[in-house]
Amino acid sequence: MSNGWPRLVHHFHIWDHHRKSRVSLSSRSKSPERESWRYLKGAKKETRTHRGSGTEYTYAEGALGFPDPLDKPSRTVLTGEGGPGPSRFKHVIETSDNRLRRLTPEEIERLNGFPEGWTEGLSDARRAFLMGNALVVGIVEMIGPVIQKRLMNVMV
Repeated sequence: MSNGWPRLVHHFHIWDHHRKSRVSLSSRSKSPERESWRYLKGAKKETRTHRGSGTEYTYAEGALGFPDPLDKPSRTVLTGEGGPGPSRFKHVIETSDNRLRRLTPEEIERLNGFPEGWTEGLSDARRAFLMGNALVVGIVEMIGPVIQKRLMNVMV
């Protein structure tokens, strides 16, 4: 806490919030869907052409864990977490029988620190969007008192 801000010591792990899911993807290790996930989550440096101008440019991005590791702090949930297709930004985990699956809306809620069922009654895609737009409750709870303390010191 050298700069006055709390050191966040609690990590949010997917494993802490993982339960058996109905959202199962491919079980074949070389399936087109698995290869699509692998490409999207992998590092790349490619020459691309701008559709409008025809100008070539180099597109580069680093690798993301694939599948998402269950024993490490989770990546941030983004608004594009929902939907059926593979995406660089969606969480995908591998089950004990080597199947890939996305997180359920309930798992995403728990991962963000919300009670299970918080967004119930909406479509899965909308639920994922809302969780991607939300702040992680536990982090806000940890930072809030520090901000309040600093504001009180400024006002005195």
